[in-house]
Amino acid sequence: MAEALFANNFHEESIIATQWIASFSNEFEKGDFEIFGKWLCNYLDNWAKIDDFCLRVTYPFMVKYPEMVHELPMWAKSDNLWMKRASAVSFITTSKSKYVTSHPFAPMLKIVKILLQDEEGLVLKGYGWLLKAASDTYQKEVFKFIMENKQNMPRTALRYAVENLPDALRTKVFLS
Repeated sequence: MAEALFANNFHEESIIATQWIASFSNEFEKGDFEIFGKWLCNYLDNWAKIDDFCLRVTYPFMVKYPEMVHELPMWAKSDNLWMKRASAVSFITTSKSKYVTSHPFAPMLKIVKILLQDEEGLVLKGYGWLLKAASDTYQKEVFKFIMENKQNMPRTALRYAVENLPDALRTKVFLS
């Protein structure tokens, strides 16, 4: 039923399908990863649909099956820009009106490194957002990564990545 709603290509139906799937998150099985990838690749075709799906569906899936996080580099290496964005946004969820992540830093960093110099703005914003969300839990690690890679990081991603850093660290990023 969800696939039929996605296939209709109406944003509102996509939202309904995503909310419906999310309501079954306790019943997710490992094999669902393949189905989610199919939907991301074939039906979800804008950043709003992707982000909604990732925050509500793929994030809880990755929490339930943390070992599946190691499958996300496959999405990051895809030619499909929505799959690439989803590889980063799948690490993010909402909590108390802000975006956060509870995953270990290493798998997130692997995705960011794959996407580091992508040319698509929505992919850059996606992994920049991931770094921003991760900076609440992994501030030192995110800052270190940014400092080591700021010359190779497109400005769009860098701008997103530093948003949650304290003013003193943001100043260091741009002045050193």
